[in-house]
Amino acid sequence: MYDIRDLLGHWVKLPPRKNESGMCPHPCCRGRRPHPDRFPVILSKPLARKMTGAELERHLQRRDVGDDGEAVTRVVDELQRREDKTKQDRHRRRTGQESYRLWLENEWIQADEATRGNMLNKRGRARGVDPRSLWTANDRTKQAYASEELRAYWNAHPVLSSAEFGRQESADRARQRRRTSSLYGVY
Repeated sequence: MYDIRDLLGHWVKLPPRKNESGMCPHPCCRGRRPHPDRFPVILSKPLARKMTGAELERHLQRRDVGDDGEAVTRVVDELQRREDKTKQDRHRRRTGQESYRLWLENEWIQADEATRGNMLNKRGRARGVDPRSLWTANDRTKQAYASEELRAYWNAHPVLSSAEFGRQESADRARQRRRTSSLYGVY
């Protein structure tokens, strides 16, 4: 029979004698502590993922959480998962930037050969513009300082921005995965 309310206002069964002091009879607290105001002591994985880092830190510092090894483990595991994901994202960005730099270097070498070193117009040479900077410059700067030969090269081989290069690289990887069958050699 559900005849009393717990600290959260839920109707619950009358707790056993050891829980008469207002301890939570729910499985989250196992009758060992009062139920927290906002969260259960042992967080579910979906709830832990929705919480911000500051909320997780505050939850970990609560007195009733510090007594429960499983609750501490759940919070620490979520914080570790987030840190690992951040490291992976950072590594992915770094490798993406490095491959973009290599692609730009290759493009610059090919353009240098195609234009026979004539990449700047008279105005660009007078101002001492670095020809390599034109690959990452805006369109107005490119038009102001690029030679006719370099513009012709760019018409045949468009320069990609870092974001465009990343999208193209992702599409190439996806195409490669589709080409590589997991059933290779099975007929």
